[in-house]
Amino acid sequence: MPVSLKKTLLLLISLSLSGCFTLYKPWQTALTQPTANQRPAWINNPQMAGKIVGLGHSGLHFNGRAAQRELATRRALDEIARQIGVTVSNSTVINQQLTGVGSSTSMTGNSLHQVGNKMVNAIIKDEWQEGDILYILMVAE
Repeated sequence: MPVSLKKTLLLLISLSLSGCFTLYKPWQTALTQPTANQRPAWINNPQMAGKIVGLGHSGLHFNGRAAQRELATRRALDEIARQIGVTVSNSTVINQQLTGVGSSTSMTGNSLHQVGNKMVNAIIKDEWQEGDILYILMVAE
């Protein structure tokens, strides 16, 4: 193969590759995304000055979205209760029934928080859905 043909082929390949790189710019798409789609900082660092906070999360739940939200909320409350010295006791009972026609599953969950007569009050401050995982941030009142 003559040297001039090799140089021409090399030039064409390099031009083709440089054209591909100008179309695909992953560093620009990350910078131009709106801030509303960025993961909140409280997921990695659930803190608020002078407040007791709890972060709860839950993946997909077999009883649907409402059960997923309830589980994440319960986990956030448990975290707050642990921080203020509350005794936390959780129990979950799962019943499954199989028949020749189909199956049914039910779940009952209980969460008990005790400190003498002290009651744990908290409000949901923020929520974030990331894929199948729901995060809930709660703040003690």
